[in-house]
Amino acid sequence: MTDPTGSTDASPAEIPGASSGTAGGPARGFTLRRTVAAPRDDVWAAWTDPDRLGWVAGDARGVDRGLDASIDLRVGGAWRVHLTEGEGSGRQYVTGGIYRHVEPHERLDFAWGAVGGWPELDPEEGMAALDAVPQVVVTFEDAHDGAGPITVVTVTVGFADAVPGEDVERWLALGIRAGWSDTLDRLPPSAAS
Repeated sequence: MTDPTGSTDASPAEIPGASSGTAGGPARGFTLRRTVAAPRDDVWAAWTDPDRLGWVAGDARGVDRGLDASIDLRVGGAWRVHLTEGEGSGRQYVTGGIYRHVEPHERLDFAWGAVGGWPELDPEEGMAALDAVPQVVVTFEDAHDGAGPITVVTVTVGFADAVPGEDVERWLALGIRAGWSDTLDRLPPSAAS
């Protein structure tokens, strides 16, 4: 089922290390989709060029507060950004992820979190620490609307099977679906800028 914001329950097959769990059990994630009036290469750059992460950092469209972001675009590399909620006027913290899969212009998988940030992530603790936080899969697909190229961005957030159901419920109760949706709504309508 899709709601007006392009949100669905996560397909467990899209989350590394996840399965469907128990029949009729609670969702172990969610999927959000957005369309962007730009070629896939430009939308990819909006996700992978640290100078273009203002939309992730909480900047309102057309507002540039200065950006504190870094990206090491390789499996095992990290991305980090200093985020401000509420389009630049709310709570501030560092967020990011550790890349688990990078397929240029097609797909990014990462364990969501940052060392010294939120969610707290310590890759020194090994794979179990990376598996304990939400897993994010971002895909990029070409589409056309008659007026020019558009890109469909699909973001799936879910949890490895090793994460107990009560922990998944706690994460979802924090409002991470709404937070990801708000962040994606800031993705520039034309990622070329």
